[in-house]
Amino acid sequence: MFIFTQNPLQAQSADSLKADSSKNVSFPILSGNSAWTGRRVIRNEQKLVAATPEQLMAGQMAGVRVVETNGAPGGVFSVQVRGVAALASSNEPLYIVDGVPLNVFNTDYGISELGRNYPSGAPNVLSIINPSDIESIEIIKNGSAIAMYGSRAGNGAVLIRTKRGRTNGLHVDFESTASIQRKKHAPEILSTEDFKAHQKRLESLYPKQAQLTQYIEDPSFSYKNVNWIDEATQTGTAFRQQLGISGGLDFVKFSVQGNISDQKGVVKNSGYDRKSVRLNLDFNFFKNRLRFGTSTYYAKAKMDVRSIQATYDAMPFGPADNADGSRGDIKIGPWTRENPLDLVDLSADRTDVRQLFTTQYLEVGIVKGLTLKAQYGISDNKQDRINPRINYPYGTFAFLDHDQRTLDAVLNYRYAWKNNAWTISGGYAEAKFDKTGGEAHGTNQDLVNRWLEEARDHNLIPVPDPGSGIPFAYSYIRRRADSKSFFAQTSFSTGGWDFHVNARKDGSVESFGSVGGSVGWQVPDKGGRLTKIGISSLRLVADYAHVAPISSVFINSISGAAKLTRNMMSLGSEIGLLHGKLHLELDIFNQITNNQAYLHRLMVPGRDELINYEVVKVLYSRGIELSATGEMLRKKDLIWKVSGNVTAMANRIRQPSDYFGIAQDEDKMNQPLGSWFAPPIAGVWNTEQEILDAGYPESRVVELLGTSRETADVTNSKQIGSAFPNVFWGLSSTLEYKRFDISVLIRGEHGQKIYNVADEILHSGIVSNTTYYAAENAWAPDRPDNNFPRQAASFMLGNKYWYLQKGGFVRLQNLSIGYTFPVLKEKNARVFLSGQNLILLTKYKGWDPEVSHYGQSIQQRGYDYGAYPRAMSLSLGVQLHL
Repeated sequence: MFIFTQNPLQAQSADSLKADSSKNVSFPILSGNSAWTGRRVIRNEQKLVAATPEQLMAGQMAGVRVVETNGAPGGVFSVQVRGVAALASSNEPLYIVDGVPLNVFNTDYGISELGRNYPSGAPNVLSIINPSDIESIEIIKNGSAIAMYGSRAGNGAVLIRTKRGRTNGLHVDFESTASIQRKKHAPEILSTEDFKAHQKRLESLYPKQAQLTQYIEDPSFSYKNVNWIDEATQTGTAFRQQLGISGGLDFVKFSVQGNISDQKGVVKNSGYDRKSVRLNLDFNFFKNRLRFGTSTYYAKAKMDVRSIQATYDAMPFGPADNADGSRGDIKIGPWTRENPLDLVDLSADRTDVRQLFTTQYLEVGIVKGLTLKAQYGISDNKQDRINPRINYPYGTFAFLDHDQRTLDAVLNYRYAWKNNAWTISGGYAEAKFDKTGGEAHGTNQDLVNRWLEEARDHNLIPVPDPGSGIPFAYSYIRRRADSKSFFAQTSFSTGGWDFHVNARKDGSVESFGSVGGSVGWQVPDKGGRLTKIGISSLRLVADYAHVAPISSVFINSISGAAKLTRNMMSLGSEIGLLHGKLHLELDIFNQITNNQAYLHRLMVPGRDELINYEVVKVLYSRGIELSATGEMLRKKDLIWKVSGNVTAMANRIRQPSDYFGIAQDEDKMNQPLGSWFAPPIAGVWNTEQEILDAGYPESRVVELLGTSRETADVTNSKQIGSAFPNVFWGLSSTLEYKRFDISVLIRGEHGQKIYNVADEILHSGIVSNTTYYAAENAWAPDRPDNNFPRQAASFMLGNKYWYLQKGGFVRLQNLSIGYTFPVLKEKNARVFLSGQNLILLTKYKGWDPEVSHYGQSIQQRGYDYGAYPRAMSLSLGVQLHL
């Protein structure tokens, strides 16, 4: 069922109710069932500090790109497994926490669900999980294994398992960490003295532009010198404490852990607070013939995010605050600018989240080799959001609730004889989904609060009629869906060969919507031929899957569009070298998505914006992954381990239709995803004679001088870059000497470009600050040879070329130094010093090359309007294991 109600401010209300026959998917309680022997599992053996779970994945696995698109505490992130495969819907993998699947991207094909004035982006759902609660993160990226998880896992799957109890007595684990954070790599904006000098120079060169100097140098001008970015930021802090108790006997194991986290961001009045508790219980009887247990996690979090975009172009004059603590506008002659700090406060976006995960499982060994498994899971997420900027001056108050129930059962049989083994499994999954959301704003705040409270219980109370003159508006949505799925898998191994087949039918998908298979061969070392060339083991793997992906549990496909399909193929090898001390994995993959829809917006004269969908015939990602893990040195008390990975990938649209705009078809074919197009440019118009020689009339010389010299119109635009890298990598290392340990993680990305919109807005310098780069490089009458557009022009540059900057980087992501000392018998304590984001090497001139204004949105990736900056962190902590 789908309900959507919207009542625009001072407009006639419109209520709609229509059936939603969506059939959706759950997840199986099965393994990925792939020919790859090495499970792609991430464990925090390096003892690296992480504030949120996705930070544990960054740079750790080939083919997996993790981007923190917003540096705010608890901010948005994006994970792409082997590239982008969707244009109008989510590209995020399916996250499964202790058996409970999550919807991290809470939009359906990019359309805002609570009205066009309400943002559709979701908060970081994973940030509600305490990283120290995590035992392992397994990433499913090969097609045959993805097929087992069904349509929702078309972008891959991430299995998060929390820590469970251990036998051998009682164990107490305590950790306390204190961190400080500083902004890093800030945009280079003119200081007060440099601004005065630059402004005076511009006015002498362009007498017709705004004349500020006469007011600034007037003796009555009493404003103080101010760096507005410094005024809006601070030294951030973070404090985290957690206590865990675990233990058990032969028939029962338990693990209980509580966590408190309090983070104040580098932007003033921003932060993220989280409190969580987890309980895991495992029972087994009759020599493991009967096993059952539960995993339950509950957390509450508060997130406050603020934007400091208003501080970028603010002229460097204050004061920021008056002596009595009040704030006033900044006035210079006839020009008045609102105090930037008031605008920062107005940008506040506050979200409260409450999350419950709970799973109950049962496993029964019926007879030898035959096992029945069943699992029931609940995910309940409630969000409350306040944003004073949206629907100003009333502000926006909203809630969004997700309720999910899943039931899975599987019957598994395994039979082994001699050197052979055969396994077959079949199962059933059922899930129910319920999403409710509401937004309201108006002059009567008591009515707004009461309406939201009732709407959360699915009761829409009467509100003032639009004709009453009392401003009140609301949006309401309720979506329900359910799914029934069947799945089966089988595997057979013999004589160094093994074969795997997975199939799954999800809801209304015809036949088996997802089918995959893989084959592996352990190459025999006949006559020691492999050993002679230094190879201790060699295994070859081929993998294929056909998946019918969906975007959301509520919308399976776009009405009228051709059926969406995805084919995934890979060839790989696992190689052991140096007598097994070095392990290599090489994987060549090719993923093709057919009939991918994208959102197409068209402004119709005299009407509102027209929204429809177009279709891209072929979207593909293909590349090569290389991973290496090895123990480089083990000598007495010294152990050195190194792990690295690199991915080279092409992610392109073969037949883009109108996706890239109005450029010529031959220029759009087979271009990288995230491509920018612009008319070709030959520098700027340096002299008057160049303009006249090009055939322009003398009347346009003043207008064109120093501006972009475009050699073609917009219909002949060429590709000038892509927001997505073609190479990304990670390198980690751990060194242990006696009781000392050092861990380091370095990662990098190369080939992408970022559209630095924030600096572009600052370019003109009219009644605003500007950057040193623009001030020093812009064309001017006294710098006629400079090939960068002039300042003091009251127009935007109009061509992305000028501020499309190289976004490649190398980042020292994490560095940790620790010392462990004994406490009582077989107990120990560890003190550590850790740093995150310590060094960033990049040519990008904005805050950070990874930030992106619209977070997980693919169509807006690479646009930097001045997102919340990423910070450098230093942490000091202690861990007790008693």
